[in-house]
Amino acid sequence: MEEDAEVNLVLNDHYVENVKVKLIVNPSLDEAIISDQLIDALGITVISFGKGLWRYKKDPEDMIRESA
Repeated sequence: MEEDAEVNLVLNDHYVENVKVKLIVNPSLDEAIISDQLIDALGITVISFGKGLWRYKKDPEDMIRESA
C-alpha cells in the first residue's frame, strides 16, 4: 500500500513545516523507517542510529535527543 502523506517535526521550541512523502506500509515491520532525504528535510542530524540519538539542526552542539 502506498499513499501520499505529510510529515512534520514538532519539538518544544521548533516546528518544521510539512514535508510531502510517500507512505508505504509494510506489515512485517514493527517500526518506522524514514529515508535519508526525509531526515535531511526535517533538519535531523543523526548522532547514533543504533542508540536512537539525534539533534535538530538548530540545537546547540552539546544537546542530544533520544528517539521516542
